[in-house]
Formats: sequence, structure tokens, C-alpha cells
Amino acid sequence: MVQYTPNLSDFNGVESAVYFNHTGFKDVIAQSQMWLAAAANWRGEFQRAITVAQRSEQTAAAIYDGTMELWALAFRCLAYIGLGEYGEALATINDGLTKAKDRDNLFIRGRLINTLGWLHQELGDFGRAVELDRESADLGQRIKNSNVEISALINVGFDYLNLGEPQRALSLFEETLRRVEQFAFGAHRWRWMIHLHAYLAQALLAIGEPEKALVHVEEGLLQARSTGSLKYIAKSHALRGEITLGMRQWSQAETALDEALRLARQIRYPTLTWQVAHLLAQARAEQHKMDGAFTAASLAVEMTEAAAAKIPDPVLKQTFLLWPRVQAVREDLDRFGRA
Repeated sequence: MVQYTPNLSDFNGVESAVYFNHTGFKDVIAQSQMWLAAAANWRGEFQRAITVAQRSEQTAAAIYDGTMELWALAFRCLAYIGLGEYGEALATINDGLTKAKDRDNLFIRGRLINTLGWLHQELGDFGRAVELDRESADLGQRIKNSNVEISALINVGFDYLNLGEPQRALSLFEETLRRVEQFAFGAHRWRWMIHLHAYLAQALLAIGEPEKALVHVEEGLLQARSTGSLKYIAKSHALRGEITLGMRQWSQAETALDEALRLARQIRYPTLTWQVAHLLAQARAEQHKMDGAFTAASLAVEMTEAAAAKIPDPVLKQTFLLWPRVQAVREDLDRFGRA
């Protein structure tokens, strides 16, 4: 059986047809709008995803389809986080959790808890993230829903990696990859595979195996390109840059990081933008390109400050600002400014 992996640009014509059909078949329209929102999110078109998801929620609410309304809301949360709109993301997640509880929808509850875990990851709060991700994984296992469970387990592995347990993370990623290869199908399969290749590369880099890490980067990049998943195309270039930076291949690192930064800024993804800009500053500094290093580091600082300004919870904002990765951005800007 041939596994179909779509190029997500195929959805553009469908979107136009859905928008112009305002009468009848509202159940079909709501579902179509929800999947169009999902496709836009996967493509890195976050604002479009928000707009289409809101249309789906409105259509679903008009026909009292509470489940479809929650599905669309779940995709809207992801797009808010992608844009760094953390206040809107938290409000939407909390609204969704309340509605999911009222409607006894454990599937959406599990998805939203996992999404909340991802938000905490984006802000460097891995202690809280791992609690949320484990809760989501346990819920998915209890209700026998692999969609919830595997998505959460991938996040748990990323938490372990950032909590200083790369070998534990690697083992979990490898085990989850085997499950995905054996049982997953459709969009779940290729989305999870892209995620896992990226995280396996990071885990292997952390334990000192850069050559093996590059194999996963290239595999993930291939799958991301074939589906038009711009966020993961950018992440793959960023990982390639980070790995070659560690291998002291300064020019190759700069080339990869330049492309990663271009894509991250194109899709307006602030987390990847500041992280890549910081790595790019280091790659340029190693080549004694101090003006370029200072420019990239300045962008990284600017993006972290903008992100902090959008965090509504003071405790979470402080956690973000104290994240060693964020503090290193400011330290390097000062260092490059003095060079």
C-alpha cells in the first residue's frame, strides 16, 4: 500500500470553494474549515490558520456541533503559540479546557493539556511542561487514544532533553519512532516522523554523536519539504547549522543558519527566530565577522524582549527571562559589542 504524503498547497483551491459556499451543508463546511486551518498551521501560515479556525468554530457553533468547535479551537491555540501570541494562546486553551470538561471530551482535553505543555516549553519552563505532558500522555493511554498519547510522549522526550537527561530522551524518541513506523498512518504518521527526526537529532547531538544527528536532520528535512511544512524546514536548517557549528565548520554553519533565519522570519515564528539568530551570531563571531555577529545577537535580544512582553503570567515571564538560553543571548550581545 502506497502512503500518500500531501503537499499542503493542494488545499488552496479547496479553501476558496469552502469560503464561497455559505448555504447548506454546514457540517461539511465546519469540518472542511477545521482541516484547512490545520493545513495552514502545518504550512507555517499561522495567521491564516487562526482566521480559518475561527470560521470553523463559528460554523460549528451555529449547528451545535460542540466537538468540531473544539477541534478547530485546538488548532487555533497552536497557531497563536507559533506567532508568539501567548496571552491569546493561554486564554484560548483555558476556554477550550473548560468547554472540553463541560462536554466530557477527554480527547480534546488531552490535546489541550499537551498544547499547554508545548507553550511552557517555548518559554523555557520545562519543569512545568513535563508535568503537563506526562498528564496528557497518561490520559491518552487511559482512553486508548494514540493521537493524544504519542503527541504527548514526543513532548515528554523533549522535556527530558532540556532537563539534562539526553539519554533518557533518546530512548523515548527511539521507542516512539518504532511505534509510529509500525502503527501510524495518514497525517499522524508524517507529522510525528518529522517531529521525531528533529528531536532525535537534538538528542544525538547532546550525547556527542553529531554525524548520526545529521542523518536524522536530512531525513526530517526531506519529509518537511515534501509536505510544505515550513516550520520544520526552518528547524532542519537550524539543526544542521547548530551541528556544524559544534563541528567547527563555521562557514557551513553560517549558510544553514542564514536560511533557517530567513524562513523563521518569513513565517513569523519568534522562538525559532531568536534561537537561530543567536546561533548565527556565534557562527559569525568564530569567523571574526563581528559586525554581523553583533547584528544577529541584537535581533536575538530584540526578539526575546518582545516575547517576554507578551507573557501574561508574571511568574512564567520571570522563568523565561531566567532561562539560561535567554540569558546567554544578552551575554553574547555584550561580548560581541565589546569586540
